[in-house]
Amino acid sequence: MTRNLQTALIALLGFVPSPDIAAQASDCHDVAAFDLRLQTMVGTVARNGASLLLVHENAEVARLHRGSYNASTVIPIASATKWLSGAVIMKLVEQGTLSLDDPIRKFRSDFTGAAADITIRQLFSHTSGMADNDPVINDLSVTLEQAVAHIAKLPLNNPPGTAFAYGNLSMHVGGRIAEQVTGTGFEQLFRNLIGNPLGMTSTDYQGFGTTTNYMIAGGARSSLEDFGRFLEMIANDGVFRGRRILSKAAVDVMLADQTRGAQIVRTFQPDGRRYGIGVWRDRVAQNGEALEVSSPGGFGTWPFVDRERNSYGVLLIQSFLGISRAQTDALMDEVRSQVRFAGLRCYGNSTRSCKGSVRLEGNGPARIGNAGFALRGLGAPANSIGSLFFSGSSLPTPNPGFGFDLWLDPSQLLATVSLVSAPDGSFSLAVPLTGLTPGGPIYAQTLWLATPTCTGPTPAAASHPLAITLR
Repeated sequence: MTRNLQTALIALLGFVPSPDIAAQASDCHDVAAFDLRLQTMVGTVARNGASLLLVHENAEVARLHRGSYNASTVIPIASATKWLSGAVIMKLVEQGTLSLDDPIRKFRSDFTGAAADITIRQLFSHTSGMADNDPVINDLSVTLEQAVAHIAKLPLNNPPGTAFAYGNLSMHVGGRIAEQVTGTGFEQLFRNLIGNPLGMTSTDYQGFGTTTNYMIAGGARSSLEDFGRFLEMIANDGVFRGRRILSKAAVDVMLADQTRGAQIVRTFQPDGRRYGIGVWRDRVAQNGEALEVSSPGGFGTWPFVDRERNSYGVLLIQSFLGISRAQTDALMDEVRSQVRFAGLRCYGNSTRSCKGSVRLEGNGPARIGNAGFALRGLGAPANSIGSLFFSGSSLPTPNPGFGFDLWLDPSQLLATVSLVSAPDGSFSLAVPLTGLTPGGPIYAQTLWLATPTCTGPTPAAASHPLAITLR
């Protein structure tokens, strides 16, 4: 694309057409790829079954169940528990019952020396300096108080606040402090503050057997339906279907980096990602804002919230002996590929080519100032010539008279740009979003002519349309 055409296209994207997304704008997601990956997990790394929930822009994209699982199947969720427990702590902070900067010495006299100065923040961000584990937290025969009294006698591995060491022991102490300040057992505290308001009727802290020594960092069990409700609340800044459960400020603090520069000495993550209150910060913006967060459990349950793509979901499985990280990562990559960035919404459907369905998406949010923004796609015929059309409005129903579904209103055509696909059927067009003002939606769709070597069903293939709203 020439610089003049690029400049003209940028100017057109600042145009504010009046129509909104057409009534049919809802679903051009293709869940087949990660449905297949989910199916292959059953009988290999997943015991009995597997479930997956994916929600994008508060619309359910997929609710898949394989094996013996359904939406109400309850299984132990291991470290996904940490996110639930972190929410309990943040609710107590919001109420003023606790402060993240409260030291243990404020509540207990049996922690002495440096251990007495460990804060609630450090207990729930793995920076307390405590050991990662101890058999006492798995002892169903003792109370949480008895377990924490034992933990008080253990030596620290590091000075508080200096090292990030992922583990379970410190949250056990924080959970007992929550019991002390409220006079309520932690499981009931979870129900009162988080579970019951969200309708999480099948979630408790009895994942490994009946006990009052609640494993704060890994002992819960839950279902796809229940955890989906929790994630819906987090994704909507603390609001669940019109009812506020946590303040937006509490959610923001939970997702913010609470490790405060501590040296990473123990982590199962493949990089140097940081931690909030009970949750991993998987992707972070330049200003430090969390774009995607998660709290995966050792048995394979993987809940996440992707703020950049306005989506959330949970993979619910219980592995045989330990989940294959490679398989889970591949599945989650497929899931992410089906949710668009903020400001980009797909609708309608695409026609098939020899490379499969043609897809059109953006490489990032349609945010003003995003100089690296580009429209990109997959599934076009290899080494083929195509066109990218921009229109100010979409048709209420597709026009199939061209051998493919035309979704754009040709009377509102704004620009046409020539494209050439790569050998793998991918294509890309840089559209820097600088010097613009918010507006839209602008509607985009690609059309591709088949090459002589393409044995697709039609001589032409079109992508689904994409509505672009500058923010």
